[in-house]
Amino acid sequence: MLKPPTGADAHAIVAETASDDVAGFKLSVFMDDALIGGIGLNHRAGDIYELGYWLAKAFWGRGIATEAATGLLQHAQQVLPQTIFVAHCMKGNLASSRVLEKLGFCVTGEVEIESLSLRASMPCFEFELK
Repeated sequence: MLKPPTGADAHAIVAETASDDVAGFKLSVFMDDALIGGIGLNHRAGDIYELGYWLAKAFWGRGIATEAATGLLQHAQQVLPQTIFVAHCMKGNLASSRVLEKLGFCVTGEVEIESLSLRASMPCFEFELK
């Protein structure tokens, strides 16, 4: 049986790989030595960092994105205590919206974001961690 990584696992990996240059935190998510996803915080401006993540479809609905994001955000809040965390998800992506809501993010608006994978501008919800 596959055991998803925990928030503590993510926290340990981030603490191990973080450097004095905190322009971004990036994690690869592995299960049984296979890459199944990624998560990261990208510095946007001032004290604003944007959370982003992806997970292979076969692993959706298992709480893996929520657990990885919880660990990453906990670590980032310790290292960057005055930071504003934002995130975006495409309208209609209810699963991703639920992940963000479980993490404590709230919708703050709507924006158009260029999707590299779809090669199109997509309507998205904008979120902020409260």
